[in-house]
Amino acid sequence: MKRIVLLNVMVLFHWCDVTVAQQPTARAKASSVRVSKQKPTVHITFVRFGRREPRFNNESIEGVWLRVHNNTRWPLTFLGNDWFFDEVQEVRVFYGIERIPEPRDIIRISPLPVVQPPPPGSSTGNTSQANASIKPKQEEANDCEPPPDDWGMHLVSPITLPPGKSMVFSVPKEALCKNLRIYLKYNYSWERHDRYRPFDYEPEHRVYFEGSELPKLTSLK
Repeated sequence: MKRIVLLNVMVLFHWCDVTVAQQPTARAKASSVRVSKQKPTVHITFVRFGRREPRFNNESIEGVWLRVHNNTRWPLTFLGNDWFFDEVQEVRVFYGIERIPEPRDIIRISPLPVVQPPPPGSSTGNTSQANASIKPKQEEANDCEPPPDDWGMHLVSPITLPPGKSMVFSVPKEALCKNLRIYLKYNYSWERHDRYRPFDYEPEHRVYFEGSELPKLTSLK
């Protein structure tokens, strides 16, 4: 009888240990900030190239369509001049353009040349030293100057992107030369009290997409 009771107690303790061990795992999974753990929280992907109706700042008719993904479990608010209805319809969203920071110049140290020692008593000795040469920056033919201010639109309103959803937007091709990148500003849902109140004293979040990320074979020039 004692053995049966002891066995039941051991089984009960083992079941409790398994239950306790499983609870943190389930809780951690539920509290994950990402919908898909394999992808960034907020990111932009390429959709297609195509003809685009000019909108602002003397834009060209050639455009790039992109998709911004909300891979978080909270709604995000972007600034634009439209509403989000579904993941197919294009949304006019505010965007900015800036130059991609250049890497630091590469400094190369030339090796010491092999020379013969000067003859005894000569006053023209060779005093060669290591020469430092700086590699000049090579400007590519398709580099572009970014506009002085943000592009996109001047009258803006909040666009709410639900958790796990994405929306399509477009920019002119000259916004994504290889030396430029575009960015979208956004905020999390808890950083806004209502639709018409600005984000007072809240941090500014940005998501970027660089011109160098465009498909290689059809990259814009």
